[in-house]
Amino acid sequence: NPFAQGAGHVDPTKFLNPGVVFETGIDDWYGYIAGQGYNIGFEPIDASDLNVPSLAIGSLAGSQTVTRELSDVSGRSETYKASYTGSDAFTVEFDSNSYSVGSYRSAKVAITVSATGSSYGSYGSGFITFTGDKGHVVRIPVAVRPTQAAAPREVTAKVSDGGLTISGTSGFNGELGTAVTGLVGVVPDQGAVAAGARQEYTVTVPEGTDYARFDVDAANNADDLDLTVYRVDPDGRTAVGQSATGSADEQVSLEQPDAGSYVAVVDGYATTTGSNGEYSFAGLSVPATDEGNLTLNPASQPVAINQPFSIAASWTLDPTMQYLGRVQYKQDGNPIDLYTVVSLTTG
Repeated sequence: NPFAQGAGHVDPTKFLNPGVVFETGIDDWYGYIAGQGYNIGFEPIDASDLNVPSLAIGSLAGSQTVTRELSDVSGRSETYKASYTGSDAFTVEFDSNSYSVGSYRSAKVAITVSATGSSYGSYGSGFITFTGDKGHVVRIPVAVRPTQAAAPREVTAKVSDGGLTISGTSGFNGELGTAVTGLVGVVPDQGAVAAGARQEYTVTVPEGTDYARFDVDAANNADDLDLTVYRVDPDGRTAVGQSATGSADEQVSLEQPDAGSYVAVVDGYATTTGSNGEYSFAGLSVPATDEGNLTLNPASQPVAINQPFSIAASWTLDPTMQYLGRVQYKQDGNPIDLYTVVSLTTG
């Protein structure tokens, strides 16, 4: 189990003569950070593609191909054969029967991992082994969590767009169903905050709220605003979420929050010259019920493992309001651990 093992006993003779290594440069790590959603000016890469001596996929619906690069440090050319042993919840295939790595050179390996449909929601594990024809053996751990489907965590559009398409990939054979919670709409509050100042908003979250969001949309994207959300109780305020990035817009979202009073604090961390720190604020509480204002077509459809699906979402709503809801997915009538947030902005 890759999640429950230590380093073990180090054999210096093998440690100093591994044959090949997995090299990563600073640009690779910056790309990894960018892939986590941070805008740092680098091309993002999927975390599973970072060239490290392990392979992990946190959510696999169908198949995914990742790459690794073997770099020789022995000073001798060597040919490696790749093999996989471990969980049967997924299969592992390689783009070649063998890989020739020249002296102090590198060779790329494409690895395709495919869910078999035998289990979902928990990690399966195993090992990939590269066996060289000059005696080197390199083994890396593998951890993969198959899921029933893959879909975007959130889709956004303007209210005036009237519709959008949700696309995903199925991880099972059967009927893919959907259920809607929301949409709920509010007219955003308009505010302004100078650098070093703050503004507060009180938001009541009703009983039975499935999902709540506190949203700050700055008028000037060069400003730097921050957002902290507190739950109000008899003993005072308890911080329940914060979004304090270097960007202008901030969001705090809460899954099935406790009912009650919340205070959202907008901080003017920094504003650009000539900016008044203007923004719009919206506090939205999505109930666990369908408000009947979001139409999905089809609401259910037959799907096959590793095949794409698409759903047309449409609405006719007030363009002066901001809306929020969720699409919950089902496998053969049973809810699965996957949803897509539907966020509609004014206009």
